Amino acid sequence: MFSSKDSFSGMRSPHRCVSLPIKARLSEVEKRSDGTPEGPFFTAALLSMWDNIVGPRIQCEWNMFDTAWQVKAETVEYVANHTLNGEICRTEELAAAPGQIVENKLYVLSDHQVLVSAFIFSCFQATQGPCVFSLCLLLPLQNKSGYLPLHKLCEQRMKECVDRLSALYQQHSDHRDVLDQFVDEMPAFMKLMDGIHRMTLRERPTTEGTAFHSSESLQDMDFLRRCITSHLQTCCSSIVVGKSAAEVNKILKTLALFLSPHERQCCRLVDSDNPDVTYEPDLYVQGLVQDASANLQIPEQDIARSRLPSSLIDLDHLTVKQTNQMHKHDVVRQEYLEMQHMKLQRPNEHQDVPNQPTMCRFHATSDRSELVQTFLQEVSCGQ
Repeated sequence: MFSSKDSFSGMRSPHRCVSLPIKARLSEVEKRSDGTPEGPFFTAALLSMWDNIVGPRIQCEWNMFDTAWQVKAETVEYVANHTLNGEICRTEELAAAPGQIVENKLYVLSDHQVLVSAFIFSCFQATQGPCVFSLCLLLPLQNKSGYLPLHKLCEQRMKECVDRLSALYQQHSDHRDVLDQFVDEMPAFMKLMDGIHRMTLRERPTTEGTAFHSSESLQDMDFLRRCITSHLQTCCSSIVVGKSAAEVNKILKTLALFLSPHERQCCRLVDSDNPDVTYEPDLYVQGLVQDASANLQIPEQDIARSRLPSSLIDLDHLTVKQTNQMHKHDVVRQEYLEMQHMKLQRPNEHQDVPNQPTMCRFHATSDRSELVQTFLQEVSCGQ
């Protein structure tokens, strides 16, 4: 939905405007009959700062090129004013830990037909000291039901953006230097969330399109038993890789049967029209298509960022691997996030901090749950 090569539509003091073009395939998206909403998932993003003289001041605005989806100027000003006006008396509280206290607020603006997810935080600026900021996501109100299941994922990614933004403000005295380095972060995030939203599992769960749909799909019962066992062991968080998008999606839909309706909307099927996607932490189940000549490599730091441990299911080699169990994975994750935070805040003092987390590698598993075996036998008898 968004181009990675976004251009500036103009410079308006005291803020910078960035326009996000709608991709050419939007007309195809509008013709979908599978419940996919028309238009973009997010329509704008906004970075505002509280100024003790002029009040809320917009630092950077990301908006759409297409006027049909462009957020109006009065709505942008309204959001900037109302997300920061209530934070006047909290400057000292937020400034006590710049970049570490991030408060999320959700606003339903019926008059403007937008839903706003605002993230309030403080940054220490070299020229002004601690300042309170808001980083907001704006989306059409009709997308509210699709956004809520993805809110936790958005919140985690936005906190990572805030961490980087806070570090940049500490390192640069001119806000234009900060925006030059940060301006591409939001379009990339919006494009990611739009892709997840389009390829999520919205329909009512059925066995159609899963490995339980026909007896032929249950021929390799032992492999399916290992897949489901590992999937349950890693808190229903799994990555399925293979050369065929159709086969990957079949196993994804099978594993998704063990998820709640809310969790199913935080999943990503393989888009046969755009299979070249990368691993994204914090999704419950997701599929990746790998080339016939190369093995898919998932960065260990991305695995460490995920809130849940993961299973890795390879349909081409019929292997099942997994990371550490939840209690160990959570310790590794916290250590990794703390190291990355230190590197961002004081890059010159932590050059020796390793980029790769320890103890976050996949290892083969051959566990076969007796309960899963009984379940599969009952399903196969019902075919």
